Amino acid sequence: MPFYYYIIYTIIVGLVFAMEYVNTVIEHIANSITTEIKDEIKVIKDMGAASVLVCGFIYFISEFIMIGSMIW
Repeated sequence: MPFYYYIIYTIIVGLVFAMEYVNTVIEHIANSITTEIKDEIKVIKDMGAASVLVCGFIYFISEFIMIGSMIW
């Protein structure tokens, strides 16, 4: 496997972890603002979770490309 695959893999895994931390911060801040269920807070939390999901998709797509390039 070429060396740049390891660099790309490390960057993407770091991106997923970073977005997970950002999502956790968003949820803690939103919970500290109010304990009530508000639509605005729910949208903010959902957007944070969606950003983690998008990073997860990017991770799996890049893995598929890297592993696929080694097989074919």
